[in-house]
Amino acid sequence: MNDLTTRCDTSSLSTVSTVDYQGVAHVKSYGMTEYARRFITGENIVGQSASGPPQPYKQSVWVYRCIKLLADLVCGLPMVLTDKGENVIESGTVFDWWRDPNNTAGMTLPDFLRQTVGWGELSGERHWLLDGKGKAFRIEYVAGKSHLKRIPEDVNQPLAGWRLQVGSNSRDYALDEVVSQVQWSPYEADRGLPPLDAAALSVSQDWQASTYNNSRLQNGAEPGGLLYEDNNPSMMDEVQAAQVLQGWNSRQQGAKMAGKAGILYGGLKWQQVASSYSDMQFTDLRKMSRDEILAVWLVPKVLLGLSEDANYGYADSQLEMFWNNTMRFLCLDINSMLDRITKRLDANLTATLDIESAPIYAKLYAAKLEQAKELMDRGVPFNEVNQKLDLGYEDTEWGDHWWINRNLVPAQDVLDGVVAAQDEAKLQAQQDRLQDANAGDKPKKSTKAAEVKWTERDKVKTWRAWVKSWGGMERGFRQTMRNHFRTVERDILAHLSPPKLLKDPTTNLNELFTDADRKKWNEHLRDVANKHFDKATTFGMAQGADEVDANAAQLFGEADPRLEAMKKIKTVKIVEVNETVRRGIEKKVRAAMVESAQEGETIQQLTDRIKEAIKTSCKQARTRALTIARTETGQCVSMGRHRAFERAKVQTRRWISARVNTRESHLQAEQRYGETGIPLGEKYMVGGYALAHPCDPSGPPQEIINCRCLEVPGRLAGGRAIDPAHYETKGFLTWQTYQSSIAPPSPS
Repeated sequence: MNDLTTRCDTSSLSTVSTVDYQGVAHVKSYGMTEYARRFITGENIVGQSASGPPQPYKQSVWVYRCIKLLADLVCGLPMVLTDKGENVIESGTVFDWWRDPNNTAGMTLPDFLRQTVGWGELSGERHWLLDGKGKAFRIEYVAGKSHLKRIPEDVNQPLAGWRLQVGSNSRDYALDEVVSQVQWSPYEADRGLPPLDAAALSVSQDWQASTYNNSRLQNGAEPGGLLYEDNNPSMMDEVQAAQVLQGWNSRQQGAKMAGKAGILYGGLKWQQVASSYSDMQFTDLRKMSRDEILAVWLVPKVLLGLSEDANYGYADSQLEMFWNNTMRFLCLDINSMLDRITKRLDANLTATLDIESAPIYAKLYAAKLEQAKELMDRGVPFNEVNQKLDLGYEDTEWGDHWWINRNLVPAQDVLDGVVAAQDEAKLQAQQDRLQDANAGDKPKKSTKAAEVKWTERDKVKTWRAWVKSWGGMERGFRQTMRNHFRTVERDILAHLSPPKLLKDPTTNLNELFTDADRKKWNEHLRDVANKHFDKATTFGMAQGADEVDANAAQLFGEADPRLEAMKKIKTVKIVEVNETVRRGIEKKVRAAMVESAQEGETIQQLTDRIKEAIKTSCKQARTRALTIARTETGQCVSMGRHRAFERAKVQTRRWISARVNTRESHLQAEQRYGETGIPLGEKYMVGGYALAHPCDPSGPPQEIINCRCLEVPGRLAGGRAIDPAHYETKGFLTWQTYQSSIAPPSPS
C-alpha cells in the first residue's frame, strides 16, 4: 500500500486543509496614491489579495499541536479484543490481523489510527478503503474528505459508492468497501463538516498576525513606510512601481539593515508609518485566536504547555474534562470503525480502544478509593459504596455490614457483645497460662462431657473455620452459575428481532426462548449441578468422618441411597431456575415494549431498550449466583456431614448458628440445642419446622436459603465429648486438602 500522501500531488492533498480565507478590508483613501492605498488595505502592489494559510496544519502552530496531540493520544491507547463473554482475546487470527492491517505497506495499527484521527479532525471525514472480499481483505487507504467524491454526484440521488481521486487516476468503491465515520453537517448530505471551517477566521487572524510580525522584523524591526511622489498623475506605471519597490526592499529590508541610509531618485519621497493602537494589541489578538482554535478541538491549554491562569487543581480538572469530553467521544468514533472491521472478521468479537488505561483514570480511580474509604469509615457498607461509586468489585459476604477499624471486626459484633466475649476469653486464657506456669505446667484433668462449655469466642472461631473450609468450592460453583446465565443472555440476544416483536408480540416473544435453547440450558445446568452435588456431598462425608476420627472409606463402602435420592431431588429443583429467569426476562421485555410505544420510539430505540431489559434481567440472575451457590453447596456439605455422624453412631450433636445475617429462628435453635445438644435420632425444631440438620433440603425456603449454620458432634459413640479444643488443634478438613488427597498420583 502507498500512503495517499505519496500518491496525490500537493494541490490535491492540500484541499483538505485549505479553507477560503479571502476577504480584503476596504478603507477610504485620503488623497493617497493607488499604491499607498493597496499597501494599507493589505493588497500586494501588483494586485494580488492577501489570504489565510493555504495549509493550516503546516502553517498554524495551534492547529498542528491540537491535531497531533489527539492523534498521539489515540495511538497510545491499547486496542482490546473481547468475545461475547467479555473475555479478552490476546491471540488468534483476528488479533494477528490487527497487528498488520495492510501486509504490503508495513503500516501498523498506530499508523492507521494516526492518519484516521488526522484526516477526521482536518476534514470532518475519515474513511478506510478496503481491498479484497469476504474475510480476505486489507485496509488499502486512509482517506479524508477531499480524496473521495460521491457516487452519484447528485445529492438528491441515494448514495451508491465513493470515487477515490489520486492525481489523474480514479477508482470507484462500493459502499461495503468503505468504512466511514463522518461528522454531522447540516449543509451537505453524506458529507462531514470540517472543524477547520468553524476555526477558519481564528486561524486566519492568527496566521496574518504572525505574518505581520514577521514582516516587521524583516523590515528592520521598525514600522513600515510609504514611497510616494508628488506628481499627479504618476510618472510610473505598475511595472515600474513594482521594480522600484523591489529595489528598495532589496537594499533596505531585513533586521540587519536597520539604521542604514538610503537614496531616493526620480522625485520619490519616504513617509514613515507610525505604530497604531491596534498594532500594539496584536499579542492579545493572537491569544484570543489561539483560544478559539483550541476550543474547536476542545483541547485545554495546560496540555499544550500554556500555564496562563493555571494551578495544580485547575490542571487536574481540565485534564479530567478533556478525557471525558474530548477523548472519550473521539474514541467512540474510532471504536465504531474498529468494530465494523472486526465484525467482518469474526461476528463474535468486539474491538475497542481501552480509554480506561489512560493514566488520568488511574488517578481518578485512586481518588474514588479515598472517597470509598471515607464513606466506609462513616458506616456505609462496602457493597453499597461499591455500587454507588462503580468501583468494579464483586459484592462480598461481609460487604453488607459496617466494620469498625478495630482490627476490622463487624460493628454488629460490638453491639451484640461478641467482641467483649472474645476479649474476656483472651483474658481468661492468659490467666490460665499464668496459673499453669505457677503450678509447674501440670496437665489439667480431663473435663467431663456434661461440663463442656462453648464460649462465644469458641463458636465464632469454629464457625468461621468451617465456612472457610468449603469456601473455594462455593466460589467455583458461583462462577459456573454466572457463566451459565451469560450463555442464556447470549442465546436470547441472538434471536432478538424488534420488528417481528412489534408485528406479533405474543408469538415472536416466544421465539426469544426456543425449545432447543431451553433444552440446552436445562441439560447444561443439570450436568454441572450433578457434578457439583457429587463433589460437595462426598466432601461433606469425608469432613464429617475426619471430625469424629473415623475412616470415610469404611463408613461409606458404597453409594448411600438416601443421599443419592436427595441429590436427584435437588437436581430437579435447580433446573427450575432457568424457567424463573425466563419469566423475569419476558416480564421486563414486555414492559420495555409498552414504555417504548408510549414514548413513540424508533425501531433502533426499541432495540436498545429491549437489549437493556434482557441484560438487566440476566445481570440480576448473575447476582443471584452467590445465593444459589451458597445454598446448594452448604446443603450438600451439611448432608454429607450429618450422614457421616449417623454412620459413626454419634450420640449427640449441637447447633451453632451462622455469625453473619443470622435468622432469629436459627439463633433460638442455638440457644435450645447449642449447650446440651440433642440425640442423633431427634430433629431440631427450627421456626416451627423439624430439620434433620442445618440447611436440610426438606425444610421450607425461608429456613434454608443462604443458611450456613453448623452442626457439630457433642459426644461420640464411646461417650467422648467433642470440645472446642478439638477444633483448635485439629481443625476442619478443607476442600483444598481433600482435593489433594483424592488427586491421582503424578507420573514419575
